[in-house]
Amino acid sequence: WRFLTPFLFVGKFDFNTLMALYMLQSYSNRYEMEPYNTGGGGGTADYAFALMFGAISIVVTYPIMGMLLPAPPVFARTLMMFVLYVWSKRHPTAPTSIWGVQFQAIYLPFAQIGLSIAMGGMFSDMIHGIICGHLFYFLVDVVPIVYQKDVLHTPQFLIDQIGIGAYVPPANNTAAGNNVWSPPGRVNPPSDAAGPSRGHSWGSGGQRLGSG
Repeated sequence: WRFLTPFLFVGKFDFNTLMALYMLQSYSNRYEMEPYNTGGGGGTADYAFALMFGAISIVVTYPIMGMLLPAPPVFARTLMMFVLYVWSKRHPTAPTSIWGVQFQAIYLPFAQIGLSIAMGGMFSDMIHGIICGHLFYFLVDVVPIVYQKDVLHTPQFLIDQIGIGAYVPPANNTAAGNNVWSPPGRVNPPSDAAGPSRGHSWGSGGQRLGSG
């Protein structure tokens, strides 16, 4: 439980806390819809693996980051920035905005840091999240292209539990009682099926690179 609790506290109840919670939910949902395919067909299992990688890398690198950029060991905003950064690298040209100012997603993490500085908030934890997010992006998107190697793979137990593709929760069955069977959740067919050698996919179509 000591590993989990630093990710459950965002901060005192104020505007920055509300924004962090909103962004964590919003961009987690966006990334889960089309994450990097690390073996789970580009679906919920791959999203869950990305969160696991982010949480572990944040904890492991905190002692080093603590010496360079002092920050309390509270990682909710760090994980939020990890998810936001990975999403921005996955969809760099997606339109987004802050307070009505429109720009591409690739600039969003840095705009968030600038906004935090302008509002007098802490930013070292956000930089920590970006660094861990860039590590994940480098291992899943750059290494397969440059070195022709797939380094990160979604664990089989996540695929077994969630399935391949995007998870669809079970429909609400208001008539379901103790003696009525309610259908379980399911997964949509993957648009980018998992394989032993994933390679790199440029967009949703075209020729896959590194699969030969």
